[in-house]
Amino acid sequence: MPNLDGYALSGAIRAAETGSRRLPIVALSATVLPGEAERCRAAGMDGCLTKPVSLEALRAMLERWLPAARDPVDLSILQRVVGADPVRLQDFLEQFRLSALGVAAELQQALAQGQTAQVGALAHKLKGSARSVGALALGDLCEALERAGLAGEAAALAPLAPAFGAEMAGVDAYLRQAPAVAATAPPLPAPGGGHG
Repeated sequence: MPNLDGYALSGAIRAAETGSRRLPIVALSATVLPGEAERCRAAGMDGCLTKPVSLEALRAMLERWLPAARDPVDLSILQRVVGADPVRLQDFLEQFRLSALGVAAELQQALAQGQTAQVGALAHKLKGSARSVGALALGDLCEALERAGLAGEAAALAPLAPAFGAEMAGVDAYLRQAPAVAATAPPLPAPGGGHG
């Protein structure tokens, strides 16, 4: 990475993180010097593997730090707002998808042009709507982009850009098949939920 080593990248990611979500960072290093694991932890990394790494060590590290598979959108959040009607859910999700793609394209352009304040403003615009439809990870990335952008921290934006692009692509792919998702979404519990 030009102008950024793994320690600096880890520090930039940690500085941009907000809320309770924490991206797992594991170093893969050729350095076997004493203290390397401590140096990695001091830089904000969660673990360190030394090359050559055994499959057993890699598997253990991945099992420890990789989150369980999740959908990029938690439909239950939107269901609590608009109800469980599949047609209504689909309408909201498609409106969000089209709007989010437009904002994401503007945000990516602002990132490419180094317009940090514009990145912050666009991330703010997308953050609330992403969270309201249940795209929580996308909302968290938008919050991190917003803070770094409005603070003019271009170095902090660099590691967030690919994560944002990947999460937005995942949300888009998920919502493209949303008719099936909405039709099979579990119904909301009846109000009150008690026995009469």
